[in-house]
Amino acid sequence: MKKAKYIVVLEKDLEVPIVFSPFIEHNKIANGKKVLSAGLCSQTNGIWSVWGNSVSLRLEARIEDVGILNRMLEYNF
Repeated sequence: MKKAKYIVVLEKDLEVPIVFSPFIEHNKIANGKKVLSAGLCSQTNGIWSVWGNSVSLRLEARIEDVGILNRMLEYNF
């Protein structure tokens, strides 16, 4: 299982996930955005899971982030 980092930002009243490399700090991606949550994530068999927190943003993963990632990052190839 490969892990990535993620944040959920508020864009025009919509909670939007951003997934990125685990080698980049959360606050570098946040860059002034309204960040609601942050942590680590992975995808297994097409299903996302989240856990942990962001030290640089002082935010944690939320249980509702699972649904956000699964809805917003669903790929049908």
